[in-house]
Amino acid sequence: MKGTSCLPRTLLRTSVAAAVAAALAGSLAAAPAEATATTATTAAAAAGPRCARVDHWVHWFDQSVRITNNCRYTVSAVVRHANGPDSPCYIIRPGNSRKYTWPRFRQAFQGIRWDCA
Repeated sequence: MKGTSCLPRTLLRTSVAAAVAAALAGSLAAAPAEATATTATTAAAAAGPRCARVDHWVHWFDQSVRITNNCRYTVSAVVRHANGPDSPCYIIRPGNSRKYTWPRFRQAFQGIRWDCA
């Protein structure tokens, strides 16, 4: 009897261990994808010139926006935050780009305000 009563516990322990391992593997597999995720923010770029590109990254501890000017003319832009101060006004010459980085958990990315200069 003693041997049969241990069998369900062993199966239960194995099942719980497998479930925990699967949950950890899933969360660890999803975390690097989130940390290096990049999105071309088309909504933010749509309000501005079509020849400019806006990329937004969310890293572990910070966020970044890169504005690339593919236009034949100079553009200016401000990175807007939902809460907190916005970035300085960046003047970007043709063929150049500007990157702005801020802490991840303090301010949410809201978009780009064009023609600030």
